[in-house]
Amino acid sequence: MGFTLETGVSAAAVFLQGILSFFSPCVLPLVPLYIGYLAGGAKSVDADGTVRYKRGRVMRNTVFFVLGVSFTFFCAGAGVYGAGPLFLR
Repeated sequence: MGFTLETGVSAAAVFLQGILSFFSPCVLPLVPLYIGYLAGGAKSVDADGTVRYKRGRVMRNTVFFVLGVSFTFFCAGAGVYGAGPLFLR
């Protein structure tokens, strides 16, 4: 029962789909949570009461957040790929 699955999806199409999925109704309520989480610890208040956020710290938090999520999905995909032959037998 040999069947093959071939896909020819470009990286640009996958990127566009990821951007579009970010604006789906189930993800939009999480956006304030993400922003608050990524800006956490970067808040500073000046002597006159002006609130500022250290851009470098927010950028570092964002980069490590994206790397962590990407690594998680990479590991999940590698696990499914590795387990695939077990289901074909």
